[in-house]
Amino acid sequence: MKGAAFTEFKYSAERVAYLEKIKAMLVERGIPHIVLISPEDRQMLEMIKASGSQWALERFRSDIHRIFPDAIDYSDSWMSADANFFRHDPLHYLPSAGAAMVREALTITK
Repeated sequence: MKGAAFTEFKYSAERVAYLEKIKAMLVERGIPHIVLISPEDRQMLEMIKASGSQWALERFRSDIHRIFPDAIDYSDSWMSADANFFRHDPLHYLPSAGAAMVREALTITK
């Protein structure tokens, strides 16, 4: 998984530009929104660090917080515990973990 996921990783300024456009449209249309940065499983965080691509994750997180200053960042948090992810698929968190993040986000933003 490590080689397939991170060896050819490239940071995408184009994706960030689309996020900026989305933010502008949300504001223009008066659409309320809550932005969550998804968690990474601890194993995945270690692979990211070992791959040399951690800078890209940090830059992305910084970009998100610049565009959406109130974003709630779960990327390296209590949500990163193995118990919150599918046992054989550390790339995807459990629906119960997603529900917990949304409930917490709604509590924070009230």
